[in-house]
Amino acid sequence: MKYTRLIYSIAFSAALLSCSGQSITDRMDKAEKIMHECPDSALSILSDIDRNSIPGKRLKARYALLYSMVLDKNYIDTTDVSVIMPAVEYYSKRNNREYRSKSRYYLGRIYANRNEIDNAMVHYMEALEDTAGVSDIRYKELLNSAVSDIFSMSQNSLQEYKYAHDALRYGKQCGDKRGIWALTGHLATCSANILKWKESDSLFTEFFSMPVIDTASYINRAVSYSKINLLKPEPEPQKSIDMIVELQRRFRKPLSMETYCIYAYAEEIMGRPARADAIMDQLRATGISPDILERWNYRIYKHQGKNDKAIKLLEKSIEVQDSTILTLLDQSLVSTQRNYYSSQAELLKKEHTMQVQRLMLISAVLIICLLVMLFLFFSVRMRLTRKIEEISTLHLEVKKMLDSQKQENSKVRKQFMDTYKNQFHLLNDLCAAYWSPVKKDKRDYIYEQVMDILRVIDTDVESQSKFENDINNSLDNIMVKLRADLPNHKEADFRFIQYIIAGFEAKTIANIMGYSVASVYTKKNRIKSEISKIESPNKILYETFIS
Repeated sequence: MKYTRLIYSIAFSAALLSCSGQSITDRMDKAEKIMHECPDSALSILSDIDRNSIPGKRLKARYALLYSMVLDKNYIDTTDVSVIMPAVEYYSKRNNREYRSKSRYYLGRIYANRNEIDNAMVHYMEALEDTAGVSDIRYKELLNSAVSDIFSMSQNSLQEYKYAHDALRYGKQCGDKRGIWALTGHLATCSANILKWKESDSLFTEFFSMPVIDTASYINRAVSYSKINLLKPEPEPQKSIDMIVELQRRFRKPLSMETYCIYAYAEEIMGRPARADAIMDQLRATGISPDILERWNYRIYKHQGKNDKAIKLLEKSIEVQDSTILTLLDQSLVSTQRNYYSSQAELLKKEHTMQVQRLMLISAVLIICLLVMLFLFFSVRMRLTRKIEEISTLHLEVKKMLDSQKQENSKVRKQFMDTYKNQFHLLNDLCAAYWSPVKKDKRDYIYEQVMDILRVIDTDVESQSKFENDINNSLDNIMVKLRADLPNHKEADFRFIQYIIAGFEAKTIANIMGYSVASVYTKKNRIKSEISKIESPNKILYETFIS
């Protein structure tokens, strides 16, 4: 691992020589890409960028966030809030939840470095609110671990355990071996603090089975494990002794004074009070903190049955604990956390009120829309009903008209058949006369028949009336209608029109009426012109037969 990082460092140090020709964005991209594997090289790249030359708020914010992350990666605990503030101010107004959360987290880290735990807690809580939109699992591990540490400082063991548990879960998801190792040991201690002894023992077993990544952290966890083995309901003092001896043998480093107190108490439980007393006397001579010494002496005296001495030490311990509790209650972290959640509750209450109001407004709009739709529906329905009624009425009228037309057509058809047969009736009579066996002269008979036919166009009133009636019966009362539409014409004009309608030639009409052929044509054209100018529903009928 050492050689790998050395190779990365050399490679990226060489790459720095060509950075001057690269854009600021490219250099930030490169630093972001390598910060996890080679944080020192990433720091060199970002440090080489002149902050004053960075254009625009967006790039300044990105640089501030990357620089804060790289400082943290290199274990540089800065206390300068201005390092991260461009990112906090920019992303707080944007909808990028990941960058907004990260900027709040690193601001909290800086406040933690300044030992302003209350401010750190506020910004960690704000960062947690935005993690729903964050896909960086490694970052979620860091954030939850930091929050767990804050709760550890305030002696809130339940919250410390909760966030340590979440941090370990995220560490396992992203495969962070170092984080998994450290958080496993941390969670083992947290479990013991809330009396989850079996879980604690299982986690410590897992922790000690892993390769040691950091010696100091390993020793601290081993000492905690030794202490927990003595305080749990079924103590295992031999394990504590073996662990402390192994630490001394393996690492050959001086142990803390409390570690020796733990060792002395383990000897007492094992039934070796002389050894325990000797160790405690030696510790007393070294000037160890009275709080630590009296706390462990109380346990030893209690185990030895020296109740009077134990009670005195217990009373002192209670006084110390009372002062500790008062100190914790006076800490701004507790009130800050309470105030933060109170403000969040107030915000949620306001948001709930706004949601209710929005819901009521939307409901009102929907009701109005529904009423409008119902009104339109019934209006359209009424119009459609009226239309249907009108169409039904029209349908009935059309049906009546068709029935009437059908009857009229039948009547006209009958008239046509009668007329058609009458045309051949004359031919039948002439043929019968011609082939009759009677000896009378056939030519005389036929002549008489023809004269009978011609009498229909005689000038006498009766013949003319009969002739006009025949035309009316055959042609839809055309002469009756013409008389009504041409009231100023003389009777001779109507006789002339009858002959035209009957289809007589101009010469025939001239012979009957005593006109010249030219006069017939002139009179016919004048009548046609007059008909073309009249306004009558029968105009087409007239023009059809007077052509």
